[in-house]
Amino acid sequence: MKKCDILLFLFLIAFLHFSCKKPDITPAYLVLSVEDFEDCIDNDRSKFNRIHDTTFDNEEWEVIRQQQFKDVFVTLNGKSLGYWPLPCKVPLLPDYSSLNNIEIIPCVRVANTTHTTRQYRFLKPVTRFLNIEKDSVYRFSDLKFEYRDEILFPTIGGANPMVETFMQGTRFDIVDSIYPTTMTIIHDGERSMGKIALEGNEPYFNVATPYFTLDLMNKAGRIVQHFWEISYKCDNGDMMTYLSFRNTDMGPYHHNMVGFRSTKGEWKRAYIDITDIVTMVGGYSTQVSMRLGINGFRASSSENAYFYFENMKLISGAPH
Repeated sequence: MKKCDILLFLFLIAFLHFSCKKPDITPAYLVLSVEDFEDCIDNDRSKFNRIHDTTFDNEEWEVIRQQQFKDVFVTLNGKSLGYWPLPCKVPLLPDYSSLNNIEIIPCVRVANTTHTTRQYRFLKPVTRFLNIEKDSVYRFSDLKFEYRDEILFPTIGGANPMVETFMQGTRFDIVDSIYPTTMTIIHDGERSMGKIALEGNEPYFNVATPYFTLDLMNKAGRIVQHFWEISYKCDNGDMMTYLSFRNTDMGPYHHNMVGFRSTKGEWKRAYIDITDIVTMVGGYSTQVSMRLGINGFRASSSENAYFYFENMKLISGAPH
């Protein structure tokens, strides 16, 4: 065999050896639990008030902090690892030779977009820099998220932000004159909530906030995102949330948002993204005059229906 043939043969052997060798893809894991996100909002009220130039009291602060996150978005060194329902065990393929940047942000299931999972962009992500070892498990048991500096709570009626504690009263007033069913405030231990009862011959209710002005653009000219967040429970009846507009190019305009079925005694939380509809109605304007409304109906087979509301807020902020 000629020398060149021998060299070619050795080259082919080496090529086949290295090309067939499988790369090492042993992962590490990030483990996140539901409990990690049950009290994950930073609890420094004085700091929040100072940054946002607000004066929220303890009850309002608890409404702001209350969330119900069921999903999380994870990145590793700037690359998306996707959305994960809690609890989850996320495989990581990091650079094992240097520090790695893991970033996580809570997600919500937006009620009016067929429960689409979306990053809750009103919060700053939590970032960790770690030296990661293969086949190791990492946990973030001390998660504390902070609201972004530029977020705000639109005011309804003077300087009152739309943060409903139901401690002393509610901004939701009667709209319908035929069946003027009111929302009352009840207390269950330390919990306060709004209650609407359909009893006797009352088939439905209709309540809404006063009209208020909502900004559509921020100072940088970016479209502002708006979420209406509500905790609710309804027995023997269904509800519908809606937005009512006035003084627009379209004239007075009513838009149904999200319907809620009877929860059979279970408290639930809904995230309603009102950004697209207020932007559409506002057109080329920078503001829109609107109100938040809720109506409900008693099930035909039931004599009475009861609707409860707790910890409600309207939050705004530019996207990131």
